[in-house]
Amino acid sequence: MVRQTLVPTSSTETGLAAVVDQMRDRLTANGGPLDLGRQRYENIGKQLRRDRTRLEDNDARYRDALTRSFGGMDRQLTTLRATQTYLTQQINVWTAGDR
Repeated sequence: MVRQTLVPTSSTETGLAAVVDQMRDRLTANGGPLDLGRQRYENIGKQLRRDRTRLEDNDARYRDALTRSFGGMDRQLTTLRATQTYLTQQINVWTAGDR
């Protein structure tokens, strides 16, 4: 059995192996489709990392703002409840004398 190789033995050799080698070289060359695709996806990855960082920063700021806002509302609600309790006690004292 004779074994044939598809790898060209010289740069002038033609055939399927030479065509496949040329395609590989064109695809993998600097500025070739695969290189451009890799660069494009690297840029997309960088942009996504920047966007994620910005989103996390915005989320932290929003969470802090909500915490401050609801903390302030909670303090006001506590003050209102204390006032309500005081007024209820005073009204009970005033109306106790009428009984």
